[in-house]
Amino acid sequence: LIAVGRQPGQYGEHATLALANLPGATPEAQEALVAELERVGAGPRPELARGSLLEALGRMRVESAVAPAVAALRDGSEHVRNSALISLQGQGARARPHVSEVSSLFLAGSLATRIKVVNALTAMGGPEAQQELEGFAKRTDLTPSLKQTLDVALAELHRRKQPAGTPDAD
Repeated sequence: LIAVGRQPGQYGEHATLALANLPGATPEAQEALVAELERVGAGPRPELARGSLLEALGRMRVESAVAPAVAALRDGSEHVRNSALISLQGQGARARPHVSEVSSLFLAGSLATRIKVVNALTAMGGPEAQQELEGFAKRTDLTPSLKQTLDVALAELHRRKQPAGTPDAD
């Protein structure tokens, strides 16, 4: 699929999208997918291909994909930035060092981006992510759905902090 994905035209694009939907891959194939992130920028619809690969790599929890996902948070395409957030959400605690980069997209982001920021920070967990979410929850310009998403996220982080054996613990 990687070889076909390098071909110009619709077959290459379809192969890249098929790669992005793989449920898992060997470590060698995962690293090849990370390398493909650079190549897909030359395709006819680079945002679609980059976004799809970023999401797949996050879903597979490929550690070497964290840095490209963080770099993609600065991409000019909202689709790619949102896919990077989904990728980092999939990485969970592994992406924790990048809480500030993820949080920076909240204020200027669309509602979809803001929700993805909240979901990524919730998956990352930790005191820094919780502090960012608490700050966002204090804002007065939130839509009801975003406020509810933040309340659920903070409840989830609180639940994770409960000692084992308490009613709110896992």
